[in-house]
Amino acid sequence: MSIQEKFKEIIINHKFDVLNHIFLTPKDDLSQFTKEQVNNALSILEGNISGEVQYFGGSIEKSKDQFEAFIDTIKKDIEAESNDNQKELNDILKKYVKILKEYTSKCCYAIIPVKDMPWTEVLFRTVPKIVFKEKTIELIDRIISYYGEIKCLISKTIIHGRIKGEHSLFAPVIGDLDLNYELDDANQKAKKSFNYSYVSAIINSLESTSMRNHLTRYHEGYQRRGDPICDFLMKKDDLINVFDKLMSCMESGRINNKVSIIGIALPQSSDKTTLVIVLDESENSGKYEKCFEALLRLSAACCEAPKPQIQPQQAAPLRTPGGQELKVWTAEELADQASQRGSTSLPPGMDVWTEEELQKMAVERQSSLPEGMETWTAEELQELAKKRQGNLDIPTWEPDKDMSECSKCGYGLRKGWDECPICGAIVGAENDESQEDENQEDEDQEDDIESNEESVDLENED
Repeated sequence: MSIQEKFKEIIINHKFDVLNHIFLTPKDDLSQFTKEQVNNALSILEGNISGEVQYFGGSIEKSKDQFEAFIDTIKKDIEAESNDNQKELNDILKKYVKILKEYTSKCCYAIIPVKDMPWTEVLFRTVPKIVFKEKTIELIDRIISYYGEIKCLISKTIIHGRIKGEHSLFAPVIGDLDLNYELDDANQKAKKSFNYSYVSAIINSLESTSMRNHLTRYHEGYQRRGDPICDFLMKKDDLINVFDKLMSCMESGRINNKVSIIGIALPQSSDKTTLVIVLDESENSGKYEKCFEALLRLSAACCEAPKPQIQPQQAAPLRTPGGQELKVWTAEELADQASQRGSTSLPPGMDVWTEEELQKMAVERQSSLPEGMETWTAEELQELAKKRQGNLDIPTWEPDKDMSECSKCGYGLRKGWDECPICGAIVGAENDESQEDENQEDEDQEDDIESNEESVDLENED
């Protein structure tokens, strides 16, 4: 990391809030630079100013202690760095302090009450920027902005920008802006255009990646058409022509990018207004007139743009997908039914039981059959079974006494069969084997007897 990058990292950790050094100031007390800026801004509004203009200018001298406290916090961070970097960081800090004082003195804005305009007040401000380059720090003071709140609410945020090599376009912003700024309850009720920090956050967001993505997405993904408001604005040739005369950060070379945004219309739903902001980075003296004209035409076009249609409450009966009509109740009918449910009376037609009847039913459930339940005897059940069979006298099945079973598989064998048709066993083979076994047993017994007799004779001879 270079020394310049390291210093920039320290500055980001201690964000400088210029609003702490901007004060309501008489016009004659403004710096020479800001006095020239507001004079040029007001010159194109001669004859349309309807009240006293309020001027706000930056001054370090009026808040010197606060400014020095901010610089001291940076010095402490530099002291925490290694000794090799401290000297170079302190040299950069000296340049930064000088530029920061100049930056503050060139910050100003004016609240200009006007008549016969889309806004009650139009505001003008300078938008100086401190740019950290590779080896230097540069102050750019040519950027100006006109903005104001119109008394109509558009449906979504609209931005105007350019893509290199393409015609300029209006595009919708889907979702909330990434402003890194949150309005508290007090600021929600106040006029948004008077909130310097809020407007600064919006202007800074125009150079964010997410904001540029909205423009390129509408250009590439939607072929620059489809949104009702943007389609309406793109048909305004005078509006497009005046925006094409403005210079953005891309044309001025301040930012090396192929996408730039120079205008935004941001709806403020809390007070049903739309904040419109236009910027220009030209260096010629005609930029004030062109920037104001772009703001005026965009504000007027937003007032004429199509508004979202609010669907009236459906009066036709509700139906299911199958066409069945559903019952609908009014709020009064629902309240009446709720009061009936909360009362002690029962709806008409509902059955009731006395305490004695409930006790009787409980006993019947626990001990015997309920009173009046029909019962059947065994004979009656047999008679019912016959009726179900059509009163047919179906005999009980009994096995055939002339049939025998196979000795191996148990299949039923009819008389005269020589072998089992299932397993192939010979019919009667089991009986023959049994007879042979009996004959063999008789022969074995006779042999045993003869053997015993021979043994006795031998003993007698001895």
